[in-house]
Amino acid sequence: MRVLKFGGSSVADAETIRSIVEIIKQSYHVNPNIAIVVSAQGGVTDELERLCGLIVEDRNAADKIVQSLEFKNIEILKTLLPVSQTPSAI
Repeated sequence: MRVLKFGGSSVADAETIRSIVEIIKQSYHVNPNIAIVVSAQGGVTDELERLCGLIVEDRNAADKIVQSLEFKNIEILKTLLPVSQTPSAI
């Protein structure tokens, strides 16, 4: 089995995610016995750590971090998914 792990800057935006999809497709055609591991986007782990520190002492600042992460991911999803496939909540 081959394990492919992606995270950080390699999952930072729609363009890099598309590149990952191509790498996975090519790897699968060579050997379908693969496992894919995806970790957090660049900077997200640091933001989650900040969030944990702020959640009790500054709820407004914590909410801003959540909103920022949500916005970033929604924008990536809108780019990657055709409008007909985008969930109505987005």
